[in-house]
Amino acid sequence: MDVRRRWRLVTSGAAMAGIVLCAGGSVAANVLLAARVQIAMTDPRTCDVTTSIALGLDRAGDIEQRVQRLEGSRVELLGISGAHQTAPPRAIGLTDAYLFGFAGAGNARYEVRYRATQPDEWAYRCPVWLPTVAADGHSRNVDIEVTLPSDAEPAGGSFPAFQWHGTTGRATLGNLPAFVRLPYAVPGQSGAPMHDVGRIMELAAIALVVTGMTVWVIRRRR
Repeated sequence: MDVRRRWRLVTSGAAMAGIVLCAGGSVAANVLLAARVQIAMTDPRTCDVTTSIALGLDRAGDIEQRVQRLEGSRVELLGISGAHQTAPPRAIGLTDAYLFGFAGAGNARYEVRYRATQPDEWAYRCPVWLPTVAADGHSRNVDIEVTLPSDAEPAGGSFPAFQWHGTTGRATLGNLPAFVRLPYAVPGQSGAPMHDVGRIMELAAIALVVTGMTVWVIRRRR
């Protein structure tokens, strides 16, 4: 894959973060109250994810959900509870977009389970389910827990930064990231290879995501 194409794919994560951040300006009464993301890496290319989300809604209706699907990736929706899907998924850029319906205003809690499979070039990367509703800019109510295979060791360079206890990593954030990156090594196998150019681009995309979230927090606090 050439550099330009790879850059377009990597920065889709930053674009997704922008979608969520901008949602707060147009639907200010809807807010992400809390989220818990549990990710199990079954191998470098596959992750099983359970995401529990709490929203504060100003009315009944549909809320769009996004999940990043890069070229060659596959995302399989395994189950939904607490909400109902109101339309078939559709591709928007490098994401799959879903519409979930909610019965009324107030606090809504729902859970999504899915499996993501990546091509070799995007190994050690797992997309995160995103409602297009921004966080409040103050709280740190997003908990992410990741589990690596039992014989794996974290290889460094994860995004976001996790606190590791054996093969389990945890992070607490102020908003949901578009993806996590979880390089790891298994004894006797080569671990988490990445070409220099690819790593620079991935770090640049991460910087865009972080910058966008920082700008949003500043605007919310004014």
